[in-house]
Amino acid sequence: MTSAGASLSDDAQHAWAMRDQPDQTEKAIGLWQEALRANPDQPELWIPLTQAMNRASRRATKKSVSKAWADQARETGKMAVSKNPGSAAAHVYYAEALGQYANAHKGLASLKHVKHAVQVLKQAVALDPKYGYAHTLLSEFYRGAPAGISVGNKKKALEEARRAVELEPDRAINHLSYARALKEQGQKGAAIEQLRFVLAMTARPDLVPETKANQADAATLLACYEGRAKGKHCD
Repeated sequence: MTSAGASLSDDAQHAWAMRDQPDQTEKAIGLWQEALRANPDQPELWIPLTQAMNRASRRATKKSVSKAWADQARETGKMAVSKNPGSAAAHVYYAEALGQYANAHKGLASLKHVKHAVQVLKQAVALDPKYGYAHTLLSEFYRGAPAGISVGNKKKALEEARRAVELEPDRAINHLSYARALKEQGQKGAAIEQLRFVLAMTARPDLVPETKANQADAATLLACYEGRAKGKHCD
């Protein structure tokens, strides 16, 4: 790696570490892109670049901006897998990007991207069976997609969510997804336990912003599940 490429990559990592601050996610994206232009022989950088674009898409306040990031993330994720075929993380963030792309381009045509995402996640699990977040994403696709014409399967959603919690109990999103899957299977008491667990968690050092967001979602869902959210939307 050239010194310029190394410096840019280090700066990108620093910005990413501060991603809960305004514009830092976008700054990290720009720096990783610059690092790749300075030295294309850094295939591993396509992985965090995809992850950061996924976050930018999720956090955008305008639909047009979210859609633009989702479009970029899909292409970047495809490149990440191409450049890192043996990386489970590359597959996971590509699948995540495919899901966000499908959500941004709603309609029957988007279902093919959902199916593709599930296949990519199965590849990720084959590469690393203990990657809990891969199982959580599988759960979300099985839970959210329609049955029959797509991959929807509530039973599989619950199985994958349970597996994710078993493998990565220190990741808040896994418990949040498990709570949703439990609720949809009529196990509201168990779902509430999972949400309370999320609220009591100490954030993993590498996932502080994500854990905070997950805890906010958990608080909203808990109010819904306990009947304290009158007039609020509950999923």
